This record gives sequence, C-alpha cells and structure tokens, in this order.
Amino acid sequence: MRRSTPRAIALSTLAVAALGAATVGLSGATFATQTGAAHVTVDAGDLRLTSTKDGQGVVADATGLRPGVTRSGTVTVSNAGSADAEAFFDAAPEVVDVPASPALSSVLRFALERCPTGGAECPGAEPVLEGVTLAQAAAADRTALGAAAPGSASTYRVTLSWPQDEADPDLQAASTQATLGFAMEAGE
Repeated sequence: MRRSTPRAIALSTLAVAALGAATVGLSGATFATQTGAAHVTVDAGDLRLTSTKDGQGVVADATGLRPGVTRSGTVTVSNAGSADAEAFFDAAPEVVDVPASPALSSVLRFALERCPTGGAECPGAEPVLEGVTLAQAAAADRTALGAAAPGSASTYRVTLSWPQDEADPDLQAASTQATLGFAMEAGE
C-alpha cells in the first residue's frame, strides 16, 4: 500500500494545478491577460495522533494476572491535526516472554473493542479484534479502524484475560511484554 505524506499531497496538488494551467493554455479559448505574478498557495496540512495513554500501558494493572482473571482499560485516540486520515491498530511483532517456554503471551487472550459512546464503561462495545492470543495480536497485520477526520476522537477498550482452563504451573511468576499501539496515515 502506498503511503501519502504531506509532501506527496503537496506535490500532487501542484501537479494537478500545473495540469489545469496547461489545459487552459491549450484550449484555444480567447481571454484577456494581465501582466503580473500569479499566486498559488498550497497547504499540505498536518497529521497529529494523540492518545490519552501516550507512553503508558492501556491495561492499568495487569500484575498478578492468573487463570480466570480478566483486566481491561480504555484509551482515546484523536486526530489533532488538520488532515483527513485513516486510523489503524498496529503492533510491533516482538513479544518478550520470561520464560520463553511456555510462553505466557500464547495463553493470554486479547480483545480490542470500539466504544461508540466513549467512557471507561464502554457501553455498546463493537468488536474490532477478538478470539486471539496476545502473541497473535502482536504478530497480526495492522487492523484498519476507519476514517479519522481532523478533530475526531475514538475510544477503544483493550482486554487481557487468562482462561481458567489454561492453569499451567510452569507459568507461575511468568511475564510477557508486547508493544501494541495505534497509527494514522494521511488520506489520499
């Protein structure tokens, strides 16, 4: 997939403006001209992603997680820029499990839900990514979340759960770390 950058948007706009000027010049239409410099102003806009949990874990306290326990947290992601964008859930593929085997990230279940009305309670949650382990979520391709207009904000709930039937004594005192996040890409 091709990514648009503010520079590419600006260059595309200039190319369209130049094509329009060439078309008018070659149309053969009669028109009066005036000497002077023509002004063209191009504003590429900017794209700024903000988060209510910037640099922090979304699940506030996952310490002491054990079989049968679920923890969740919410994050609000905003387009604080002036350009239209597409939003994505994105993950770094590296997961660090201690011990490496058995891997706690292969036991923990991960879910991502959109909260249509915002708020920590997340009423009417809409599933975005579910039925996967934390390891699978980290290894997955980025997941499209939809359009993010300038000034818009969306709230998501992240849930980690340890199924009761996955009680393995070898996972006592185990830990896992994964980097999961959100990204925005400027629209065409």
